[in-house]
Amino acid sequence: MKTFLWRTLGCLLLLLLLGAGYWAYRGLEASRRSNAALAQLAAAGLPASVRELAPPLILPSENAAETYLEAARLAAAVTDPTRGRIVGEKDEAADLLAVDEARNVFEALHRARAFPRCQYPHDYSKGVDLASLDTRQFSKMGRLLALRALLRAEKNDAGGAIEDLSALFRLSQSLRDEPFLLSQVVRITLASLGLDTLEQVLPICESPIEALKSVSPDDVRGAIASGLKMEAVFLAELLTSDETLRKSQVELPRALRVPGISRPFVRSDLALLLEIHLRRIEALGKGYPGAIAEFPALENELRSNGGALMDVIVVQVTSLAEREGKTASRLELAGLAARAFEHRRAKGHFPGSLEDLGGPPPPVCPLTGKPFAIETRDGAVYVTSTGDKRIAWKLGSEK
Repeated sequence: MKTFLWRTLGCLLLLLLLGAGYWAYRGLEASRRSNAALAQLAAAGLPASVRELAPPLILPSENAAETYLEAARLAAAVTDPTRGRIVGEKDEAADLLAVDEARNVFEALHRARAFPRCQYPHDYSKGVDLASLDTRQFSKMGRLLALRALLRAEKNDAGGAIEDLSALFRLSQSLRDEPFLLSQVVRITLASLGLDTLEQVLPICESPIEALKSVSPDDVRGAIASGLKMEAVFLAELLTSDETLRKSQVELPRALRVPGISRPFVRSDLALLLEIHLRRIEALGKGYPGAIAEFPALENELRSNGGALMDVIVVQVTSLAEREGKTASRLELAGLAARAFEHRRAKGHFPGSLEDLGGPPPPVCPLTGKPFAIETRDGAVYVTSTGDKRIAWKLGSEK
C-alpha cells in the first residue's frame, strides 16, 4: 500500500515538474516573441505608448470639431429614410420630410466648412483606455447630405448639389487624423457615398472639372494603415504594462483566466497580432494588389499560431483594404469622368478611348494595378478598370 502511495505521489510530482517546465517555457517564448515584436515596432518608427501619439493641439478658432459634434447631436433626432432602403427605391414624401427635419443639421455641417482643420478631443493620457470618437451619427449625416444633393440634382440645381457634396467630403476629411480603425472605416464609407452621389450629379454640372475641384473629394489612401498603426501601439502598451496586460485577460474564455497561467498565452497572442499588424502596414505601403493577395495568408497565420484570444480580437483586414482600394479607384475614375464630360462638351461626343482626352496620361487603377479604359455596354458609356469591370463610372448614353 505504501509503495502504491509513493508511486502515486511520485507521478504527481513528476506531472507538476513537467507542468512547471511547460509554463516556464511558454513564459520564455512569450517574452521572446514580445521583445521581437516590440523591436519591429521601434524599427517601423512607432512608439510603444498611446500617450506619445497625442498630436499638438490646434486653436479652437481653426477647429471644426465642436461644430461637427453639434451637428451629430442634432442628427440624432432626425429620421433617416434611406437607412435599409433598397438601391434605386424612392420615397419622395419621406425624403422631403427628412430634409426639412435636418435643416439645422445641414446648417451646422455647412458652417463647419469654414474651419481650416479638424481635431476631435481625445485624452491620450488614458493610454489603452482612450475612448474612440462616437461616429454613430456620422454615417447618417453623410446619407442626409447625399439625399439632399440628389434631390437638388433632380431639379437641375447643380450648384446646391455641389455645395452638399462639398460638405459631405469635408465631413469625411474631418476623420482623417482620427487614430482609431473604426473611425477610418466610417471615413471610407462617407467618401464612397460621396463619390457614388457625385456620379449622378456630375453630368448636370456646367463645368465638371471645376465641380470636381470644388467638392474636393477625400482621398482615403492610407486610412486602414493609419488605423492599424494605432492598433499596433495599443498592443505594444498592453505588452509593456502589467496592469493593462491584466485587463486584457478579461477577453479570454473563463478557463484561461488564471493568473500566472493565462498571461503567457495572452502575451504570446498579443505579440503575434502586433507582428502581423506591422506586416499588414508594410504590405499596404507597397500597393493594394500585393497587400490584398498577402492578407489572407497573414490571417491564417494568426489563427494557426495564435491561441484563444485570436477568436476575440482578429480583425478581417482584407475586406477593409479592398473597400479603401475601391474608393481610391473611384476617385481616379471621377477625374477621368470629368475630363470625358469636358471632351463631349467640346467635341459633341464621348471619347473613344482615354488617349483621346489628351493631357496627362491616365492613371492606373489603384485596386487592381491595371489600366482604366472607355467601354460601351448596354447602350451606355463607362470609364472602367480593365482589371475589374465592377469598378466603373457611368458617363451616360452612347448617343
